[in-house]
Amino acid sequence: MLKARDTIYIGIFFALVLVLWVVLTLLAGPKSIQLAAGEHAEYDLTEYSFEDTVYVASPVWESWPERLYSPEDLKNAEDSVPQDSLDYTNVQYVTHRLKFELPTGQTYGIALGSPDYSMRVYINGVEAGNIGVPGTTAEETIPKEQRAVYYFVPQSNTVEIVVQVANFVHRIGGNPPALTIGTMQNIMQSDTIAMLKIGLIFGCLLTAGLYQLAIFLLNRRQVSTLLFALPCLLQAFVSENIFSLFFPNLDWQIAIRLEYIFFTLAVAMLVLLIERLFPSALHKWVSRGYIVLCVVYMILVLASGTTFFIGLLPAFQVVCIAMAFYVFIRLAMQLKRALKNLLAFAGIVIVALFSINEMLVRNGVYIFGNMPGKSFGVSEGMVFFVLCYAVLLSIDQVEVNKRLEVERQMVSEAEARYESLLKKQGVRQMPQDVLSGLGLTKRESEVALLLIDGKSRDEIAGLLNISMGTVNFHCNNIYRKAGVSNVAELAKLMVYNDEREEGS
Repeated sequence: MLKARDTIYIGIFFALVLVLWVVLTLLAGPKSIQLAAGEHAEYDLTEYSFEDTVYVASPVWESWPERLYSPEDLKNAEDSVPQDSLDYTNVQYVTHRLKFELPTGQTYGIALGSPDYSMRVYINGVEAGNIGVPGTTAEETIPKEQRAVYYFVPQSNTVEIVVQVANFVHRIGGNPPALTIGTMQNIMQSDTIAMLKIGLIFGCLLTAGLYQLAIFLLNRRQVSTLLFALPCLLQAFVSENIFSLFFPNLDWQIAIRLEYIFFTLAVAMLVLLIERLFPSALHKWVSRGYIVLCVVYMILVLASGTTFFIGLLPAFQVVCIAMAFYVFIRLAMQLKRALKNLLAFAGIVIVALFSINEMLVRNGVYIFGNMPGKSFGVSEGMVFFVLCYAVLLSIDQVEVNKRLEVERQMVSEAEARYESLLKKQGVRQMPQDVLSGLGLTKRESEVALLLIDGKSRDEIAGLLNISMGTVNFHCNNIYRKAGVSNVAELAKLMVYNDEREEGS
């Protein structure tokens, strides 16, 4: 059992981690302000301060559905269609336009949220870049996922942003991307913070995963370390578009399937981990049913088209969140039993809440804003869960060390009592010499000493931190090697064995 002081130290540890995370990802860099929806998708920012602030445009653009217009084409285009009247599940390609009134005389930047489709961007009539290739059919369109940042110097106060998008691979079609605007310095700084956060998440999950995998390879009976290592490694590569960073030329169809399979495997293994750490917490039929559901979803990811399995994702996420709530409710019922339950409970709660936030962000609802590097999702929740699990392992290690100390003390006391018994019988050999003379291993010798000292097999299992099956195995070996059938015969044999050796 941990002392109250140890619990306080654990609380201080988490407080320091949270403060460090807030400083690095929330307080650092420019402020982020959400702009109110402008009339006719126009924003007048001439009186706004850009000194240490970036602005997030509301998702209200002028839109021309089923048209891929260039800025030149828009001069003669028909009237735009109000966005609230568009059903993006049926509109796959759209042209969007925003206008800003900005102070001249400095360089600005726009950051566009990474789309899961294709996109071409024009700034003041000049093509600034593209992600993938937007087209009017699925065959013409090349999807790609990548965050885009573009810089420009306005020649007049009015800046026109035109974006062509095409999406034939998701359940939601060509909706406009989220847009952040600021000075070049502030956009670069926020982009650097976003990359720092990606590095922090990737580094934490990768290091934790490799460390636990190494522990499992050295002791393959610790299956829980494997069940923790694999979700960390899988989520490390799913988080923050790591695939596109490491493998920029990887086919999008392969990348999106790997991303969904990795995510599904990670959440399934987390359930197995909780089940193994707390055997009585979850009902078997619930956890097994959830694992079966995960397997079915992975099969659909491999066998079906992207629009189908991506369309199923919201329903699957709801099931995952329901499972998370079930897990932490079951753990909450056992909170009084051990601090480890509280840590697991806190980790699951954070993962569930951050997962809900990520779902809301993907559906256009921003609780914490939409500035790059300052949102909270599954990956951030996994980092917190890693910290909880690391502390949980530390508690386990402290308990193991205490048990080892008790074990050594009990074995030493048993050896001392047995040595005293041998001296009374006139035997001059040390206890370990007598035991090794019978061909016993070190562990078998420890078990033999505790048996002779009057300990039951249950007590020996607890003292040595081994299973009852292992104790029985050692006892059978001891009796077989000594040629006896019980503890009394073993004690007599060890004394008389020494006397026979002296007589010979």
